[in-house]
Amino acid sequence: MRLEALEEQQQLAAVQRLEASGQSDEVVDLLLKLKKKYSLGSFCQRQTLRTLSSCLDTANAAAIVRKGDAAALCRLLQQQQQQKQRQQQEQAFPLLQRTVQEQIEQQQQQQQQQYLQHEGAAACKETDWQQLIQKLDENKIKTLIKFAAEWVTEPPMAAAAHTLLHLLLRSRRINQILDLETNSSSSSSSSSSSSSSSSLWGMRRKVLIGGRPAEDVLKSLVVISTRQEKRLQGLLQKSYLLDLLLPTAAAVQHEMQQLLLPLQQQQQQQQKLQQTQQMRSAGKKHAAAAAAAETGVGKKKRKIQQQQQQQQQQQQNEQQQQQQQQQQELLL
Repeated sequence: MRLEALEEQQQLAAVQRLEASGQSDEVVDLLLKLKKKYSLGSFCQRQTLRTLSSCLDTANAAAIVRKGDAAALCRLLQQQQQQKQRQQQEQAFPLLQRTVQEQIEQQQQQQQQQYLQHEGAAACKETDWQQLIQKLDENKIKTLIKFAAEWVTEPPMAAAAHTLLHLLLRSRRINQILDLETNSSSSSSSSSSSSSSSSLWGMRRKVLIGGRPAEDVLKSLVVISTRQEKRLQGLLQKSYLLDLLLPTAAAVQHEMQQLLLPLQQQQQQQQKLQQTQQMRSAGKKHAAAAAAAETGVGKKKRKIQQQQQQQQQQQQNEQQQQQQQQQQELLL
């Protein structure tokens, strides 16, 4: 048991080395030979994520998190910190020191980019699954079909399973896949090595999947898998594009708010001025109306006072005349 465990550990270590060097064909071949379903599933999942995330922007933190590249995320955070330090230094250092430091930093960035490109050249190779599947023998294809049938029921592995089944149906002819089933059933039922074409055709028609001939089911699966593959690729691309669009949309929204803020303030000030002007004009109108009303009442009062004064003077004049008449009568 210990020897078997050691051999298994050595084989898994060899798989890791092959994957790190970008030899996907050897990785799949070895895992199918060992019948390691979970190791092969995780490898397919990593390759699928790498293929889908190859178009993502490496300067976007959300895209790197979705990609699952911790080293790239650390490098991005370090670059952001360096940019902040550089901005602070630009404010503090004079112009000559700033130019020398910029030249040194540019050289360091170029060296780092060359090192990263050389380091990830082998590991970032995309796996040619179609060519890989065409190289597999019958036993490995059987194992792969068995694994893919089990992966379909697992949500994390459903995408990889659909991709592999689609490639199996597209790259391998239906007759070849049916020959795997008929050959296995014929070897178990009879020991004779030769059989006629009519017996093979009859055995193919006898192989049933859900009560239907396997050949008819596989032909319908070719059409369904093609549609499903296109639909799945479209959905995955949209979901990955969201990682690029959402941060940029948030940044654009923030910039729009900053641009619209002074306009909103101007509109508010204009509304306040209009309100104050309307209030002033309304106050002036009210005061004028009140003044006009007061002037009308004043005129009436003045007329009444003048009439009263005139009446009083007439009465006084009449009294004086009466007194004069009385005095004249007394004198006579």
